[in-house]
Amino acid sequence: MTTGGFSFTCEYPESLLQRLLSFTDEEHFQLYLKTMVSKVFPNEIETIEIFCWLLNKDGEIKKLTFEEEFSFTLYQIYCILIRYFKEFHTRVEIILHGQIESAENDVAKGKITEQQYIKFCNMLKNRKEVINTIIKYYKDDRNIYFIKNPDKDGITISIHTLPNDDDNFVKYMFNFDMERRRCIALKVKQAEDERKAKQAADDEALIQTFQEQKAKEKKSSIQDLTRQANKKRAKEEKLRKDFEKSAAEKELEKLKDKKKKQQKKSKA
Repeated sequence: MTTGGFSFTCEYPESLLQRLLSFTDEEHFQLYLKTMVSKVFPNEIETIEIFCWLLNKDGEIKKLTFEEEFSFTLYQIYCILIRYFKEFHTRVEIILHGQIESAENDVAKGKITEQQYIKFCNMLKNRKEVINTIIKYYKDDRNIYFIKNPDKDGITISIHTLPNDDDNFVKYMFNFDMERRRCIALKVKQAEDERKAKQAADDEALIQTFQEQKAKEKKSSIQDLTRQANKKRAKEEKLRKDFEKSAAEKELEKLKDKKKKQQKKSKA
């Protein structure tokens, strides 16, 4: 433990998680879990729900937690649980005292031996020390480190500090403030992308409508010009025919006059 942080090592992280979860109000924690997952792990909702269900299935949890996907989920639930202890420590204290009272009643009724009671109390004491340290030192802006122990399956959980051991490496790091800001930034970017996509679609629709209108106007204009040209050609054709008819009539009159003159001469 340091002034600003602390760390603790557990050999079986999934078993410790199950025990720590027993210090929460299950219904209250499930609601809190859903809220936190939606805020900081929006893409992991289904996996975390499956994992939490498996926590209550003895024999199944151990074979699944060390698969990569479920190992990562184990760290995420630890992160949420650490914050839960900090935020609702009074509620957790009541549950701890309730468990001690229940164990005392079991001793009085002969359901467990005094030795079992002492062992249970020592276990609670160790877990309570972890919870008390979390309550004392943890803040949202503190980094939570999960460090894989290379020589066994356990992990070291460190808050705001890293052990001086070159053989260990950081498997996962989490910071609620950073993650919340990242999620907000992603949501803002997503909203902006959706706005831009909608704007682009609206612009495209507007351009298409404008182009269609221009095409209609152009088509209408061409049709008007065609009608005007056809009218002009029809008028010109009529004038030509009228002119040709008039010229033919005049020529016929000339021929008639000429014929009359010739007839007069022949009679004289």
